[in-house]
Amino acid sequence: MMKLSDGEKLILTMLCEIHEKLKIENGVDTELVKEAIYGGNLWGMKWAFTGIFHDSEPTDEVVEEAAEIMDICGLPSKGSTKSYRRRKNRAWKKKRIHSARMFVFAAGTAMANPNT
Repeated sequence: MMKLSDGEKLILTMLCEIHEKLKIENGVDTELVKEAIYGGNLWGMKWAFTGIFHDSEPTDEVVEEAAEIMDICGLPSKGSTKSYRRRKNRAWKKKRIHSARMFVFAAGTAMANPNT
């Protein structure tokens, strides 16, 4: 069951009003959000916005591995090749990256898109 504090409800309502005043298109359905808050049917938001509200959270290990991969991917555009290799080797030694395929994919993506 979704729960929001009174302060969170107020903030969401105010954000909906700002969203509507600015006439933002292709955003969150502000009418649905307000109706869910006003009517006490917060489950409706969870049902409508499954990409925002879900019950699965990654483990700490998955988060650390993803952070390491993103860190390594950012290095070719920020530092020298020597620095990149040093970080890659450190990551392998720490065993943060469990799959050689994942690293090759991540590194290849970084090299192909150095400005991302």
